Amino acid sequence: MSSNIPTTKPRNEEELIELYQPIVTNMAKTIHRKKLYAGHASNIGLEDIKQEMFIGLIKAFRRFDPNKETLFKTFAINYIEYSAHNGIRRSDTKLDTIRKTDYGFYKKIIISRE
Repeated sequence: MSSNIPTTKPRNEEELIELYQPIVTNMAKTIHRKKLYAGHASNIGLEDIKQEMFIGLIKAFRRFDPNKETLFKTFAINYIEYSAHNGIRRSDTKLDTIRKTDYGFYKKIIISRE
């Protein structure tokens, strides 16, 4: 898959979407499949994951600094993956409830020990 990733930063957002569409689609399918098998993506679909990833791609395009010693493709792939996982986390109400409950539980323990 890494050989299909463009090595230069696209000139505009239209070119960006066109160049990265196959990559985002493949990454979204992989992430969606893994989350389904793990039981975490019951309420988020493949298209939702792809949308989150394209949002991350556009954010990466807008925030990339060519003066830093990072390739755009490396910067973009990290943003795309983060956006997908963050979108899944936000959409999974069961995980969010567990997270909030656990935090409250640990907070009570910490406060009671003081």
